[in-house]
Amino acid sequence: MIFTELTVQSEALRTGILRPNLGHTKIIGVKMKSYFLAFLNIYFFLSGACFGQGDNCKVTGRVLTVTGEPIPYATIVTDPLQLGSMSDPNGTFTIERVPFGTFSIQARAIGFMPYSITITVKDTAALNINFTLSPEPHSLDEVVVTGKSEARKIKESGFNVNVIQTKNFSNRTSDLNQVLGTTTGVRIREDGGLGSGFSFSLNGFTSNQVRFFLDEIPMENFGSSLTLNNIPINLADRIEIYKGVVPVWLGSDALGGAINIVTDKKSRNFLDVSYSYGSFNTHRTSVNFAITDSATGLTVRANLFQNYSDNNYWVDVDEVVNGYTITGNKIRVRRFHDTYDSKSAIFEVGLLDKKYVDQLLFGFIASGSDKEIQTGATMERVYGERRQLSSTLMPTFKYQKKNLIVKGLSLSTYASYNFGHDQTIDTATARTYSWNGTIGYKANRGENTLTMYRYSNNLMLATANLSYLISEHHSLVANYTFNRFDRKGHDEIDPTNMRYRHPQVVSKSILGLGYRFDWEEKLTFSVFAKQYLQNGASYYISDKFVADSWKIKELNRQHTGWGLASQWTISRGLKAYASYENSFRLPEGWEYFGDGVNLEGNPHIKTEKSKNFNLGLSYRLNTKLSHKIILEGGFLYRRAKDFIRTQVITITTEVINEAAIEVTGFDADILYEYKNFLRLSLNGTWQNTLSLVQYDGHGNQLESYLTKVPNIPNLFGNADISVQNRKIICSHDQLSLGYRFAFVEEYFLKWEIYGRRDTKLRIPRQTSHAAYISYSLKNGRYNISADCNNIFDAQLYDNFKLQKPGRAFYVKLRYFISKP
Repeated sequence: MIFTELTVQSEALRTGILRPNLGHTKIIGVKMKSYFLAFLNIYFFLSGACFGQGDNCKVTGRVLTVTGEPIPYATIVTDPLQLGSMSDPNGTFTIERVPFGTFSIQARAIGFMPYSITITVKDTAALNINFTLSPEPHSLDEVVVTGKSEARKIKESGFNVNVIQTKNFSNRTSDLNQVLGTTTGVRIREDGGLGSGFSFSLNGFTSNQVRFFLDEIPMENFGSSLTLNNIPINLADRIEIYKGVVPVWLGSDALGGAINIVTDKKSRNFLDVSYSYGSFNTHRTSVNFAITDSATGLTVRANLFQNYSDNNYWVDVDEVVNGYTITGNKIRVRRFHDTYDSKSAIFEVGLLDKKYVDQLLFGFIASGSDKEIQTGATMERVYGERRQLSSTLMPTFKYQKKNLIVKGLSLSTYASYNFGHDQTIDTATARTYSWNGTIGYKANRGENTLTMYRYSNNLMLATANLSYLISEHHSLVANYTFNRFDRKGHDEIDPTNMRYRHPQVVSKSILGLGYRFDWEEKLTFSVFAKQYLQNGASYYISDKFVADSWKIKELNRQHTGWGLASQWTISRGLKAYASYENSFRLPEGWEYFGDGVNLEGNPHIKTEKSKNFNLGLSYRLNTKLSHKIILEGGFLYRRAKDFIRTQVITITTEVINEAAIEVTGFDADILYEYKNFLRLSLNGTWQNTLSLVQYDGHGNQLESYLTKVPNIPNLFGNADISVQNRKIICSHDQLSLGYRFAFVEEYFLKWEIYGRRDTKLRIPRQTSHAAYISYSLKNGRYNISADCNNIFDAQLYDNFKLQKPGRAFYVKLRYFISKP
């Protein structure tokens, strides 16, 4: 449904062809609701379809605003032939069988000045024409049309949410992680290059405190071979970033936010193929396509992508000899054991838009990765043979139906089961590796721990979402999510190890209920409640010096949370947002049992609890001179108990509970656009994460009380500028140029209060620069782009001072074609 608001200040509308409207219409002075039928547009379609055969050609193009935004449902008609068409939601139109000759062709839409051009058809080659329509001048008889995109509707839902439209990145070599890192409050902290481990930070919350979704489906059971840093940006149509309060329909136990990746569902028939090559022998390939038969509703969709990199970039390290001894010398070396190779396929087949079902899809997700492990938790520990293998094989089922049984009742369900495996191989024969290339020897086998441990987490997921539109202003939603983690593993080197023979099973259920009230697009209010349940058991060694001292730890938990969110339109363009949630986050299976590589399991980890409050303002200004300005600012407050964070223990890491923390923060975002030519954005985030633990277990006051929690960045920001221009060489091309600057203030790896400041381990202040150039032909059908990351070859660090790649260059080729 498309909602359109018409403000009429005269007795009659201007001459024009009205777009079909099934939404709510308001006229100043006379409140009324009506349904518009585009009879004339239907006539144009029929006349075009029935026009006689002969020498003719096809005319295609787009209808755009002066700011470059598509105008949907505009009418395009030729004179005097009266052949016509109507633009689709992307502003694209097609007029078939236009005969040879010279004609006038006009485009018009409500609220815009009609525009006509003269065309001459001489041969059968397709003719491409783009229209740019200017808004009608403001006067007593003006007509103002406000059509809301999906992104606008989401931002006005009352939740603190940012929306990234990925079309600006589709020709770039970026993955989802790199794009997410450009928005406020988000900090992606990677262990290294392509395919490395990473932690996601959103307003002070990290890792699983933030949940990830693909089309509202939880991604925690996708497996380690399918993550945000190896999924190409071409898969996504937009990305929704929910800060703090998470909508009940996402059905998760997120503590501090959620990321929902929304794929393109508008294009029923398309092909999107890309390949990129760059520094460190990096290859990335992506093939996405959909084929849909409009008559039968049968559809086939697939997303195939591959990533490979040697990751042999230069790093500056402390010299380590014999695998353990640090000499104190700094050396510059290449990483030599960090190759990453992954391949993934997402396939679906089923029915769309049938009377009995809107969407019925059966599919599978298959992926695999082979990753060499170069270091431990820090760069002092070097490996030369250790590696990790991962695979995913997951059948999936999706069902969706609107107006089920009664009008306004909608149901969507999803189910999957992951049969994939993970394996860590550490079988080096009594040797150690150093950054300078020397090989040392030791008495025992294995660079860390001798192992060929192979396990399957057997992840099961089932979700159901039921919503009911009671009336225009009232709606209800219910969501249920079930997740089961059942790890089974075996180590052929150590087959009798009881650690692998004990059950490692944990399941959780989340039930959410919500109510939403909308009042005349002035006020939106939502309230919801969630019930959290977890069941399982974990075995642990109570005394490492006593043989067979295994004990069982029950993992049964139950919690109830609730929240509310609201959005208020103060005046035209000015909106306020507020939300609050009492939330819980149940620990994941890998936090209880470890990941088999660098993370040790902790069966004693507790449920995280947090009280989240968000307040924000947004101002949007569109001027007559094609300038658009968006100003957004937000305040956040979190008070969390049993906050889960990661800490280094010698050569590995573990998750621990911080008894209580407090997060206070601000973020701001400024966006300026001029027509479709210039785009400038600037954003920044400040957050202060303090420990509220006042006493230790013996009643002694801790010096760390009310000091910053370590290993969490507190000040960072981004600046982006891009320009694009059409008709550089021909009428259907476009050239784009862009530059990005990123800044992160220094922060400490350990508690700031302890020890001397000048000897503390810290992540230094960092700045990075990147640039790109992109050229497109045939309105985006053929594309080539080049990127340069870390232009000045700066030393960049994230997790535990693990150095990231230096200057890197990438080239990408992309072909895209779409049909309605």
